Amino acid sequence: RLEGTLPPYGHGPFVRALAEELPWLQVERMELDAGNAARASVVVRGYYLKSLPAEPAADRPVRGSAQ
Repeated sequence: RLEGTLPPYGHGPFVRALAEELPWLQVERMELDAGNAARASVVVRGYYLKSLPAEPAADRPVRGSAQ
């Protein structure tokens, strides 16, 4: 959950920043007030991709290699 105050005319950049994080960040609920010091409340769910090993292990053959 993220709560805070947006600067004047900050709605657009804030929403664009959230959209750029798709699919790793999904917004479940967003409340934005209007005004100079607009309150913002956002509930998000984050995802990550488990990284793969950089190099294959030495004790197992590489997939697709000739043995």
